[in-house]
Amino acid sequence: MRRWRPKNTLRPEMEIDKRRMNKMWIELERKSHDKVCCRMLVVGLCSIRSNRRKQITSSTSLSTNQIFSKKSSKKLNFNYFKLIQTILYEKLKKLKKINLIIISCTFITFFTIVGNERVYGKFMFTYALYGPLKLTLNDSYIINLIYWLCFCLARILIFFISICLSAHIILVTIATGTLISSIGLCILPYKKLWFYICTILFSLFKSPLFPSTLATMNHSIEINGFIIIIVNFGSSFGATILQYTAGRLINLYGQFIFPYLVTGTSILLLLTSLILILTLKHIGNRFNNNDHHDHIIIDTMPESINDDHNDNNDPNDHFMITSLPRSKFIGSKLTTNIPQSNMNPIDHNIEKL
Repeated sequence: MRRWRPKNTLRPEMEIDKRRMNKMWIELERKSHDKVCCRMLVVGLCSIRSNRRKQITSSTSLSTNQIFSKKSSKKLNFNYFKLIQTILYEKLKKLKKINLIIISCTFITFFTIVGNERVYGKFMFTYALYGPLKLTLNDSYIINLIYWLCFCLARILIFFISICLSAHIILVTIATGTLISSIGLCILPYKKLWFYICTILFSLFKSPLFPSTLATMNHSIEINGFIIIIVNFGSSFGATILQYTAGRLINLYGQFIFPYLVTGTSILLLLTSLILILTLKHIGNRFNNNDHHDHIIIDTMPESINDDHNDNNDPNDHFMITSLPRSKFIGSKLTTNIPQSNMNPIDHNIEKL
């Protein structure tokens, strides 16, 4: 017998609910998947953005650090330059006008002495070989040898001449002779004989200029460390700048410019030598107490120990930087008499005898 089934059951509704639940589950999975993808996308974008921000901040920090370092280095260099400028200004402010004239004339004089000497010694060979004279190679070698032999001979002769004449007269004479011999190179005919004569005279007058200038200065001022610095600076700058100038001018205008350059520096040498001599004459002879007026003081330092072996901080007491501050103390120690109680008995008996 067939079982009876009721027509109105809950099965269709359950099927409908099941389908609805499946749809909802699928929709939920889809939404969750979309959310996860979206979240991953957002996280990735955020990480990229943070990396870019870090790169930007790091680059900006590096650029700011570089700018700051450049600014700080420029500021330090400016402060250092300003410090040197103030120190030089204070030193120059303390110097007298006559000392400034001596320093400047010393620099220019040795600038022209050494520069003119190096220019003639270096470019004389090429002038004789390729200049208007057109000498042979052997003649150029011979004139170069004669120049330096006369240069050495003049240093020996000036020693004996200085015994008879004063340094001022010697300096004026040899500076004038240097100018006359250099003018002869310009105005005399371009012949081998005249070139030999002018070269020999130039070397004889030119060689004693360096020691004669120092001897002239030594009569009135003390040749201390500062003066030696000025002499060395003037000599080195003259040897460098004048040789470079001569080479450039000869390269541009030819060999005929050589004697005119030598003449120009000789004129400058004579003028500065005369100014230096007149200034030193105004100061006077430092070896003559009646004639000596003032002593050049380039730099001073206070006494540290006085005659009583105590500290002396008086700013008005100054002495030359070439004498040491404790020299008086050492000298007093060496010259003090030894007490009789500290003497040896044998020495005491010798004293009695």
